[in-house]
Amino acid sequence: HIVRCEAARPAAARGFKMSGAYQQAPAGPPVAAPAAQPPVAYPVASATQAPPGQVMVVQQPYDQFGRPVPLKIVYFERRKQYLTNWSTTLCDAPCSDPGYYCFACCCPWCASYGNRVRFLRGDMSKYLCCGGYVPCSGRCGERHCPEYCLLMEVMCCFPNSVASTRWLLQDEMQLVNTKCDNCLIITFITVDRLACILSIIAAITRKHAIHHLAHVLHQIAELLWCSVCACMQTQHYYQLDVRDGVATDGPLLAEPQVAPMAR
Repeated sequence: HIVRCEAARPAAARGFKMSGAYQQAPAGPPVAAPAAQPPVAYPVASATQAPPGQVMVVQQPYDQFGRPVPLKIVYFERRKQYLTNWSTTLCDAPCSDPGYYCFACCCPWCASYGNRVRFLRGDMSKYLCCGGYVPCSGRCGERHCPEYCLLMEVMCCFPNSVASTRWLLQDEMQLVNTKCDNCLIITFITVDRLACILSIIAAITRKHAIHHLAHVLHQIAELLWCSVCACMQTQHYYQLDVRDGVATDGPLLAEPQVAPMAR
């Protein structure tokens, strides 16, 4: 077996026996190490931060071991540098537009669909699934039927649709959440995750008390989600009014002209 393996190897990579001794084949020229791959430029989901005629890109960073850092961490770190506050907080959003708050409570899917279309200024050719923040963005046939894809996003991935619109607004207008906003968002996420963990424990231990507690926490999480989500969508709607000059809290922000990115 050893002889066959040696024979299968290239002559320059093996030693061959001559006169009872092993003689190494002459070494060839040193093989150059593969060149490091340049960082990949990813287009930002919202290119409105770029100067006219340019495209804002995010360079793919690498850690100390040469592994690519997930882009969601890049976006998260970049949002820490934003300084502009929302025109209304989550707590004040229902009072800012009570009619739309009631609409968002009764039909949150319609509100999410409308906010995304308004964010894109009605140009659905710019639509990407979940705003371009998920791996499947751009691979779901958005170019062929963006309205249908947005409808599927809103109906099947409703929390992601609301969160994506929020991130798009934050990246376009460089908006930062207040401490109260973060507290409300973290609270309902924590309660929902706790209910999920207790449901798993109840399924394993088969204890009725834990299952009942998980059910109660799940209902509390649903109530928190419905209220906070309606406030969030009203906040998005009011911020779009400010951007488009409908509200009186800010000037009309014109849509920048962005050149297509070279591939």
